[in-house]
Amino acid sequence: MTTTSGSAKWQGGIKDGKGAISTKSGALKDYPYGFASRFEGKPGSNPEELIGARTPPVSPWRCR
Repeated sequence: MTTTSGSAKWQGGIKDGKGAISTKSGALKDYPYGFASRFEGKPGSNPEELIGARTPPVSPWRCR
């Protein structure tokens, strides 16, 4: 199994703070995320998107 890594930085408070995500592959480099992208429609990622990207797809046959 291949092991890879990524990092996330956060500065400031919950509502006024901001974060940046980077991946070892370079696909994401200091990509912004934060409160505004989740609740105010601003550009950037959000927690649900990050979790969704990490979660493997589920076969429809396993959902019975």
